[in-house]
Amino acid sequence: MTLGGPANSSQTMLTYLYFNGAERTQFGYGTAVSVILFLISFVFALAYQRYALRRDTAGALTRAVG
Repeated sequence: MTLGGPANSSQTMLTYLYFNGAERTQFGYGTAVSVILFLISFVFALAYQRYALRRDTAGALTRAVG
């Protein structure tokens, strides 16, 4: 809506990816940004999954023993 706002203050990685990859036709640069975005999301998802599995496993073991 704000097209990045003043000095690109409201631009996210996804809108940055779209602007550079599609509108400016810099496909290689857009692809590089998308790979970095994927890696950040993947690391966050793995960390969350590890946290959730540890929490669920710890709860299951204490309930079975107690």
